[in-house]
Amino acid sequence: MIFLSMALAAPPSDPAEIQPEDLVGTWRMELNVVTDAKVPVLGNSPVLSKRVNIATIELVDGELIQSHTSCSVTAVTERAIGVPKIPQSFTDALPDKSYPIELSVEDGKLRYAVDLKTEAVGYDASEPLPVPTLPEDPRVVDVDEDGHPGVTIQIYAPLFGDVDIYIVQYSRTTLSGVVKNVDRIAGGAEVEFLIQNLVGASNSLFVRKTELSPNNERSNFKLRRLPDGATCESL
Repeated sequence: MIFLSMALAAPPSDPAEIQPEDLVGTWRMELNVVTDAKVPVLGNSPVLSKRVNIATIELVDGELIQSHTSCSVTAVTERAIGVPKIPQSFTDALPDKSYPIELSVEDGKLRYAVDLKTEAVGYDASEPLPVPTLPEDPRVVDVDEDGHPGVTIQIYAPLFGDVDIYIVQYSRTTLSGVVKNVDRIAGGAEVEFLIQNLVGASNSLFVRKTELSPNNERSNFKLRRLPDGATCESL
């Protein structure tokens, strides 16, 4: 008699023995990016942006392809002022993505690397450069359909309360890490460039360029396996 527990193959215990097909499935993808932001009127403040995605990994013609859909975006600062508030409409405006996974074995570890490719938010990505600076630019789109150009986020400012700012953004991020086991992948995130322009605000004092400097040493990502078919609503 062959017991079921003996018939089922156990997951590889050595990460270097993990095969591409072992990573196929649904994952919770968390991307934490730290930027040093110079906010109009309010000054400088480090900002941690946390994006949670539902990702799927598939094996297509022998190549691992990862796709993701954004579920939520939150941001926090180390200061009490200039605290960003990211509405769900901003998250919903982020494009879905698909990209290949590169796997390699180094020093007995299975390395994972992906290029998330360029991302244009709030304007037509077919002509990404130069990034728009004016709401009249024909490439600017009211992606979140709130009646304002680009996409809307909020910042809290003393004396002013919550201020709506309308932005467009162009960026590129790569991820490089280690496959810990068949259920967990983690590593660092590198923002190759991040351009954010304001194309309007509910208070004219804030219609100034926000300078963002990525802090790649503090940025990271995590992938954790979920049951197949998991959705944003089930997180």
